[in-house]
Amino acid sequence: MKNLFTIIALIFATLSIFTLNVKAQDFFMNDDVEDSFTTQLSVNTDNDFRIESSGALGARPRGGNCAAQLYGCFDQVFPEGVTIGKNENVLVFTSAEAITNFLPSFGSLKSIPTTMIDPTSREMRSTFAARVLSLKISLEMDKANENFANSNHTMADCLIKSGLFAGTSVTRFLDMCDAAIAGEPTAMPVKAIERMLSDLCTNYQPGQYSDELLIPARTNF
Repeated sequence: MKNLFTIIALIFATLSIFTLNVKAQDFFMNDDVEDSFTTQLSVNTDNDFRIESSGALGARPRGGNCAAQLYGCFDQVFPEGVTIGKNENVLVFTSAEAITNFLPSFGSLKSIPTTMIDPTSREMRSTFAARVLSLKISLEMDKANENFANSNHTMADCLIKSGLFAGTSVTRFLDMCDAAIAGEPTAMPVKAIERMLSDLCTNYQPGQYSDELLIPARTNF
């Protein structure tokens, strides 16, 4: 009798395992379920903006690199050149070649002393100026080319998500950077502006995106 109960228990166990396997196969073969997994695993590119590094923008144009893209669109995107700073204290770059001669530039935080046309990295040694220029170029290229970055949003219109600059648009923040590099009064401490600029440039450098520092302008705080 004991052997009979054992045999019956084994039969039920085998049938249960078979039923579970069939259900599992149906579940994973179902197109709707597969699509839902694909959707969940897809990467959210909504915040995947692009700020090219000063090194990439200042490289020699080759193939399809960023510098080559800049050379190809400079006259169209920057018909009057690129200017950083304000009033009389500005750096003006009249060509893509001038960008190549200036970027990358390294040096301590300092103000632009006067109007400088097509300065080289030897004439104006400033990491801050290089980052301001990189941000300005990237924003304009993003406006001109909808495929410049993966995000569907225009970066210039987005807002800084949190911290001291929360709610500030990227365009407004760039204006603060221009004022800071020109030595003019700013709404925020210059060191804080420098740190925020560094965070943006580092976070949104191609292939480096990790933190959601920006949000679409329509978002409510």
